[in-house]
Amino acid sequence: MQHASLDLVSATPVARLLSTADYMRLLHPVDGWGKATLVMIHDAERATSRTLGLDILPFASEVVLDQSAYVSLNRYYGPRGRSRLAALNALYLDLDFFRLPQWQGRGPEQMARLLELSLMKLNIPQPSVVIDTGRGLAVLWLLEDLAPAAAPRWRACLRALIKLHLDFGADPACSDAARVFRVPGTTNRKANRPVRVLSGTLARHPFDDLADAIWAASGRPTRAELEHRRQKARDPQTPARPRGLPAVARFAQVLRDLERLREAWGGQVPEGLRNSWLHIFATALTHTTDAGEIGPRIEAVAGDATPGLPPSEVRALIMSALKKAEESRSVVPGQGGRYHYSGARLAEILGVSDDLARELNLEQIFSVAERARRKAARAKTGRAGKGAVSREVYLKEHATSRTQPWKAARVSRATWYRRQQFAVEASEDVGRGDGPGLNEAESQLREASEAPLETDAEAVNLGNGSGPQSIPCSAPVKTGPLPGSSKIEPAALISEIFWDPAWRPPAPARILRLLASSSPELTNLVSGGTEPSDMRRTP
Repeated sequence: MQHASLDLVSATPVARLLSTADYMRLLHPVDGWGKATLVMIHDAERATSRTLGLDILPFASEVVLDQSAYVSLNRYYGPRGRSRLAALNALYLDLDFFRLPQWQGRGPEQMARLLELSLMKLNIPQPSVVIDTGRGLAVLWLLEDLAPAAAPRWRACLRALIKLHLDFGADPACSDAARVFRVPGTTNRKANRPVRVLSGTLARHPFDDLADAIWAASGRPTRAELEHRRQKARDPQTPARPRGLPAVARFAQVLRDLERLREAWGGQVPEGLRNSWLHIFATALTHTTDAGEIGPRIEAVAGDATPGLPPSEVRALIMSALKKAEESRSVVPGQGGRYHYSGARLAEILGVSDDLARELNLEQIFSVAERARRKAARAKTGRAGKGAVSREVYLKEHATSRTQPWKAARVSRATWYRRQQFAVEASEDVGRGDGPGLNEAESQLREASEAPLETDAEAVNLGNGSGPQSIPCSAPVKTGPLPGSSKIEPAALISEIFWDPAWRPPAPARILRLLASSSPELTNLVSGGTEPSDMRRTP
């Protein structure tokens, strides 16, 4: 069958039909690394956690649909903990859009459509699954299993993704690997609304490709661009870019500073600094004077500035300076054969304080802190020359900066302005979904999501990742009853046995009697331990 080629490929019709067990098979394929965790919230103080094998997880999730249930998004070898991380399985967002005033009155379906349009503009792949959590949206990009060693890169990428979606109410705290999301098919008891899958491509992504798209949308270099920069930096043919003054001009200033210091000291360098002062003087000459003049100038200055210095030390300094003067000259410190010293290092060698540097108006010999102070003073003077006004005058003229509404909203100033801009753009581009703002991309979204599937086989194929231009999913969507589920009677007994927070494993003989008619895999379920109820914030 021929399919129309669309820039946006959506498996929304199939995604909405996923059962809870199918969703679990998609989220945690049976051949994945590690185990998943189901978490039950009983009340504000009690929670039960079970670490389950991936073959048991779909059945267990069907048992707990009458509870407030959550599932881990990544997998672990045992209870969730950094040292037991088995595989990073997804990038995700917890969008609390209902908290933002610009989205008041918008439903989850409309917000999901706006999110898809925003991702199209950012050139980021559409999410694998979008879930209506009852109050907000849980958005997942499923990954090909990623080793725990990649956790720093994964975490940085997740934070960049969250930063891109702060205008949608993305929760910055939702950036840890141990995060759990609500199980579709359950009920959000805070809102008394069902948790359900809204849309998604059902596709898995290579982490590097998805990360590059996120970095590009964030204005940061991709891995290929970083590697190109590193190779260029290692290339010996690439000349280094000089910073600051040329060496000749800089060491001419050093010579003037040395003379100012000598005059401040009464014409002679104090004992203990004579050798250092003369060495710095000789070093400056290697950058500013012809080699034939270095020796006579050092001898002349030594007689006046350091009269107590032994002649042997003066001759040694002259020989060292002449040798250095024969080395190659470079505008980049450290690449030539001659000595280079920073101004802070010279101040440290000669014991020059910032107060003394300001008093003598030294040009190079001062600390890093003094250099920063002077730079800030120059910038302030430059701003004043361009018409900048004082803070008090500025606040009188700008009401927003004076009232600081971002503090009342408990966000940063940049986030507040970004949200205002985004609200204006969204209102102009999309409107309420029925005006001229409904652009071509949104029309394609509607056509892709509402197009009927002609046969059941087509629906299954699309769910398996074989639809038009879709990426094969590593966890084929299966339909029909779970293995062994028809043998367990009644379901209420199973729920009571396995998910009662006070439950402890009974004697092995009793387990066998209770599960005599069920599949043998359930024996592993009842042997699971109980994690401490250190629940993290959930969407």
